[in-house]
Amino acid sequence: MSNGPLGTIFGHFWSLAVEEQFYIVWPLLLLLAPERIILKLCGLGVLASLLSRVYLVHLYPNDFRVMMLTTSRLDGLLIGAACAIYIHVHQKPVALRWIGGMFLAGIVVIGYIALFHREELLSTVVYMPTVGVTGFALLSGALVALSQYQFSFINNPLSVGFLRSLGKYSYGMYVYHVTVYLLADKLATKLGLTMPLSPIPALLYMTALIGVTVILAKFSYEFFESRVLSLKGYFEPRYEKPLLESSVGSGRQRDSPVAS
Repeated sequence: MSNGPLGTIFGHFWSLAVEEQFYIVWPLLLLLAPERIILKLCGLGVLASLLSRVYLVHLYPNDFRVMMLTTSRLDGLLIGAACAIYIHVHQKPVALRWIGGMFLAGIVVIGYIALFHREELLSTVVYMPTVGVTGFALLSGALVALSQYQFSFINNPLSVGFLRSLGKYSYGMYVYHVTVYLLADKLATKLGLTMPLSPIPALLYMTALIGVTVILAKFSYEFFESRVLSLKGYFEPRYEKPLLESSVGSGRQRDSPVAS
């Protein structure tokens, strides 16, 4: 990675590179292998990703570049993909026992780190870059899978307008936040501000940074991203979307040809 200005501004794009590499390989896998086989490959891939991180962290301790490899970030990608394939193959949401298992395993992993290695909640030394990544992937996968049941206590909070807007502009916020921070840092230096700031000025400073980032992301979405997204209409799925309607709050599927 470059150490110059461009390397600093675009350094966080490593995660986008991981996603794009996955998107290149994943469609080929879907074309070449049956979905039930892919489900098994997803499980093996999560295990392989964990083992590779353990090995690399042992070889290169305290080197965050280990976390930037696509092979080190397969957990979340494959767990999410496995949930989608399960829904398509079985024409129903992921079984609650599997969701409960993912949630419990994730809680155990993150809970262990929080209780016995809590300093790693703010750093990435041994546990967070190895089992911690898998733990968070399991928790995230469980939440996504559970959302298909339309439980009101989950879906209602997640459907709040503020969060929906934040989700809409989140990509732009991710892309631009480093640039906004670096420009603000240079401006603060020219104005003679001494870092770190005291609590109240620091809070105002961070609020201003977030506000500028959100505004920039909104303009980016309205005038650029939304026009690119509109092209999705030319790429229709080759199969019908599974019907996953459930009675709100109960988690039980309504009678339908798919559910039966």
